Amino acid sequence: MTGPLVYLGVPLHSGKVLTSDYKMLIDRINSTLSGWKAKLISQAGRIILINSVLASLPIYLAVASYLPKGIINYVEKCSAAFFWNGNDGSRRRHWVAWNKMQCPKVEGGLGIRNINHVQTSLAVKQISTILHGTSLWASYARKRFAGFSPLLIPGISNHLMLHAIVLVKANSRWIPGKGDKVDFIHDYWYGDQSIAETVLGPPPAGITLQAVVKDPYHPARSLVPPQVFLDLSLTQDEDKCIWKPSSSGEFTTKSTYDLTETAWSASQVLLSYGFTYQTLANQTKLVRWIPPVVDFCLNVDGASKGNPGLCGGGGCIRDKHDNVLLAFSNYYGVGNSLIAEARALCDGLRLAHFVGVRLSAIYSDSSTLVHSMQQGKCPSWLIHRWWRSSRNLLGNVSSFVHVFQETNQVADRLANHAIYFMCNEVIMKFKKKNKSRMGMRLSEERSSHRVSKILGIVIMPKLELLCKDTYIPFNRP
Repeated sequence: MTGPLVYLGVPLHSGKVLTSDYKMLIDRINSTLSGWKAKLISQAGRIILINSVLASLPIYLAVASYLPKGIINYVEKCSAAFFWNGNDGSRRRHWVAWNKMQCPKVEGGLGIRNINHVQTSLAVKQISTILHGTSLWASYARKRFAGFSPLLIPGISNHLMLHAIVLVKANSRWIPGKGDKVDFIHDYWYGDQSIAETVLGPPPAGITLQAVVKDPYHPARSLVPPQVFLDLSLTQDEDKCIWKPSSSGEFTTKSTYDLTETAWSASQVLLSYGFTYQTLANQTKLVRWIPPVVDFCLNVDGASKGNPGLCGGGGCIRDKHDNVLLAFSNYYGVGNSLIAEARALCDGLRLAHFVGVRLSAIYSDSSTLVHSMQQGKCPSWLIHRWWRSSRNLLGNVSSFVHVFQETNQVADRLANHAIYFMCNEVIMKFKKKNKSRMGMRLSEERSSHRVSKILGIVIMPKLELLCKDTYIPFNRP
């Protein structure tokens, strides 16, 4: 018998992978093209056939093995010939280079699939599954290839594997929960790089984040700024490894494929051709703040100067008579508006839970955050840490409502106050002996001392910073 051993449609043999080993793929492409009548198909139809059929034939082999460059070039050559010449024997000039036609449509291309990028994306998926997967196969693969440094899989190009490893490490990030699965030195959990990349000499291994956080005298604490541990709090949730290019944090091959291309947004392309925006006529509406029927309500808001830029959050808790019980104004550093909104909601819920105030309604002017809480799906991995905590604290709240920004001015002013002064403040208003609806007796001195001690923030005893929301006319398209 000549040629490689074919097992489940994949050629297997020792040594370098040859183009002749994939003769069955070439024969299948030729037989597919021979059945198409190009005279009866428009160029738009040919693009659909190339993307859905020709570019899909090598995917199975690309997942299970490594496609040589000769095979990839042959597939793209047949695709280009079918698009320009057709299959009727007549040759036509290829007016545009094939690599330019493979660019996204917003960049002037036709969006034809690039098999090189597909193979890289599938290799990234394989490496990500081996490093972070929880399946039985992932556990076996980690033990099987543990002796290879770096992680290289026999039979697959070393260049492709090294490129895939770089992409996995640069785009994976851990969101700490318990901290027992996060490698303190080698995993990306703080900043834009791992601690191992900043340490001179061989870094230590096997140190978990949980061990460092629980031990205040752990020697590894000297490798990061002390402020990191002040902002970090471990929970009882499981550690989660997220994929940064995906908004949900879940790994997708499509998001990995998009990493290999630099695409413009549709608005940027339109503006480059001289198009401008045209807004609709404004309509005047009348809105107001709605008091809670029972118990208390929480208004929260986040602000970001630059998006991303300096951001902060604020909020206040009020009763049905519009009396402010407490308010907060926290500075968050650099972030976008969604991070500010999520952190403001988390801070407000934590303050209400700590003081013992029962909330019947929460108001926010971020529709993205409100809908994500209602649907139970985190909109972005960037806010997963605070979104998860807020989700757990929302169990006893009857309603979480989206409101117009004009009815949320108190929280908005508090958020901007935090940015301008770069401060963390809590504003409280308690009588000497005030019995809440839950039967708890609180004093201003005792509650202020406890909040400041646990949260590490400045207490402002007066409420001159706030003002009541009234009927406000505003314009909205």
